[in-house]
Amino acid sequence: MNEHIPAVEMRGDSLVVKLAFSTPHSEVSLNCVIDVTSLGEIAGVEILDLRVQLSGLEPEHPSGSGDVRWSYDEEVDAFYLHLLRESAPVQQSATCRVQLDVDRRMVGLAIEFGSAGQ
Repeated sequence: MNEHIPAVEMRGDSLVVKLAFSTPHSEVSLNCVIDVTSLGEIAGVEILDLRVQLSGLEPEHPSGSGDVRWSYDEEVDAFYLHLLRESAPVQQSATCRVQLDVDRRMVGLAIEFGSAGQ
């Protein structure tokens, strides 16, 4: 199977993003903010206080390809997942399940967005 990273797919009311090839070992629910375009598409996901919410975990180096990429601002402890290059004037609170591998590296996200993005 020729799988690309990052991989993004919709599963019901969740947007699932695979950030690494490692197998998820555990999962932690965090608060996040989703950025939504005027057409209702999810353009990005921001997790504030990431290290605080994950009890000191250091995120992987920024990476990605095409429109899907991520960054981490160490100074403000904010992780940002970019999904679209479009303007996203609406922000909504959401829940994000962060998947960690056995070495506690962030390998995936599942963002539960309810009515956003539909």
